[in-house]
Amino acid sequence: VEIPVRQASVELGFDSKWLEGKRARLEKLLALMMSAPSGLEQWGVIPQDYLLEMSGPLCLHFADGSEVDVDPLQAVVAIASTDIRRAVRISSTAVRVLTVENRKTTFRQLASANRDRTTLLIASSYPTRALCDLITKLSSAIPWYHFGDTDPAGWHILSTMRRKSGSAVKPMMRGSVSTPKKPAIHPA
Repeated sequence: VEIPVRQASVELGFDSKWLEGKRARLEKLLALMMSAPSGLEQWGVIPQDYLLEMSGPLCLHFADGSEVDVDPLQAVVAIASTDIRRAVRISSTAVRVLTVENRKTTFRQLASANRDRTTLLIASSYPTRALCDLITKLSSAIPWYHFGDTDPAGWHILSTMRRKSGSAVKPMMRGSVSTPKKPAIHPA
């Protein structure tokens, strides 16, 4: 049975981020006890980034010939990092990939405005392993943009995305790409 690392931390009686902070020490201890390298994942504790929220045209292709096409859903979907790693390739008809730092508002607004489905939107405030796995399996011909904060932390996230993914991630700036119009919000 798999359990997300933050849930495991709480079930052990600590705050939700305790186990992540102690991971290196615990894995060294487990390796000593088992006389072999032993990570938390081997014990069913999975990283917090096990789900990747996205919206847009995407198809996962697996070794057995099966595929999962999430584009017909026309919604925000969550894909497990294990499925991303299991896919032998990932295809998309998108003309661009746009990672969006603000998952709760901006990402959701852009997803609902992406009616022509030309943009593969991914909610990501940090380049998780799931995101980097997805990007490395997508065609490098699809340009990748990031919409995030322009403060020092935001630029650090962009720099880390570039380094971890090995892709030329560009900041999305006014006029840099054709962006969907913000949806009209009507009072109830």
